[in-house]
Amino acid sequence: GQVSTLAQTGCAYVWDLKFDPRGRLHAATGQPARVLSISAAGKVDTLCTLADQHAMALLFHGEHLYAATARAGRVYEIADTTARLLCDTGYEEVHRLAAPEGGSLYATALSQAAGEEKAKSALFRIDPAGPALALWQAEETQLLDLLAAADGALLATATQPAQLCRFAGDGRLSLVARVEEFAPSSLVRLPSGALCLGAAQSG
Repeated sequence: GQVSTLAQTGCAYVWDLKFDPRGRLHAATGQPARVLSISAAGKVDTLCTLADQHAMALLFHGEHLYAATARAGRVYEIADTTARLLCDTGYEEVHRLAAPEGGSLYATALSQAAGEEKAKSALFRIDPAGPALALWQAEETQLLDLLAAADGALLATATQPAQLCRFAGDGRLSLVARVEEFAPSSLVRLPSGALCLGAAQSG
């Protein structure tokens, strides 16, 4: 099919795209870390600029918009053009956000290995009206994508080892499947209910 440019963001990276309930496209960008609103005609409006290098992920949940960042690993709630800091994870990057229907906000956070420090990752539960809680933490294993399941649980892709994991609401982890052929980085559920896994490195 034909490919055309909808809009130029003026940023170095576009990390995530999400539609709001009214069908308007939003983008999370890097350098600078911005949340953009993009019309069907390609008009770009900056909702807010976040105090970090990259806006990595967006999530519309209920009537709220949430954004996750990288280099300082934060989660923000965005109302109109105002960003309110909800959580500073202490990790380098909040990679993905998810929320079961009617449930809490969850985030995968990770930091890369540096010197004698090993790579590490965590799953956070974030209460917009209260504190954030690290439900699960590990060294070397890296949690990447996160998907809310119909039963209120969470599915996550992980590397080292490559696997698909399931988290209960209290952070208890169980293994769904090991992946031998590739390292899964993303997942999506089809209308049929089947899960599709994507790999960033192998394509």
